[in-house]
Amino acid sequence: MADASPPQTVDRHLDRIQLLFEGGLYRQTLDAIATALEQHPYAEPLWLWQAIATDAIGNTEAAIETVLPLTNSQDAEIRKQANYLASIWSAPRLERPQNWNARVENLDRLGDRQEFVRGKAASAPTTPSPSFTEPPRPSANDPKPFPFWRTLIFIGAATLATTILFAALNS
Repeated sequence: MADASPPQTVDRHLDRIQLLFEGGLYRQTLDAIATALEQHPYAEPLWLWQAIATDAIGNTEAAIETVLPLTNSQDAEIRKQANYLASIWSAPRLERPQNWNARVENLDRLGDRQEFVRGKAASAPTTPSPSFTEPPRPSANDPKPFPFWRTLIFIGAATLATTILFAALNS
């Protein structure tokens, strides 16, 4: 006889969903949400996570459709979060200037070159290139630099002594 385990609580589902999402496993997050919604179809936090994970996989339109009913939730926190997400996802996309984007070359064009294996150099050089020299590291015998605060004290004392000397000479 198969032992049916009792359904998990919403909180346990949410903990698992959050771990999957934070790990970047968005499709698995959606699968976990679907399983949780089968057991708890009216749990609004699950629907909120459904919208967030749906947006994370790039389907913003479906995320908006999922979050819009939650903007009328009886739970003030769910309503607040749903309104916030809906406003972000519905906002017009701003065009970024080209100089804001970094261009990364596609390494696939290297083809069959032997010196590259899965994006890493097969025989990486052990010495730095001639165009870059590492700054020298301080040794134990190097003198310690004069602390900045001592310089300030010296300047202050010299100014005070000069002021007293001129005051004495002028009186």
